[in-house]
Amino acid sequence: MSQGQSYRIRASSFGELFDCALRWEAKHLLGMRLPNTPRALIGTGVHAATAVFDLAKVGGGTPITLDAAASVAVDAINARIADEGVRWTTDEPSRKDVEAIALRVTTAYCTTVSPRYEFEAVELETKPLEIDCGG
Repeated sequence: MSQGQSYRIRASSFGELFDCALRWEAKHLLGMRLPNTPRALIGTGVHAATAVFDLAKVGGGTPITLDAAASVAVDAINARIADEGVRWTTDEPSRKDVEAIALRVTTAYCTTVSPRYEFEAVELETKPLEIDCGG
């Protein structure tokens, strides 16, 4: 990382940045990763599926089916496993459980939460904000 250089970061990573800047740098700037946990995989699948589901509705678009959203969840989980690996332990959900939980949460979101809202955007990009963290 060179001083004075700008980096594009997601607002969702600010908590981690301020919790441990070195860990944040290793992960987001240097590309160093720890294996995923099964619980993180659930979030990955649900986030991917719900974003696609809601994005299809933006601007009065045609919603996708629950099956299509479920497929996105499973694909996102499998891609993360293939790309980064997973630290499976006996006290965590199994791979089969990860998919089942992600599908249950995705189904609940798509059938009970999302229909209550009309979205104008999903994963909206904002104007750049320069933050000088010093040296």
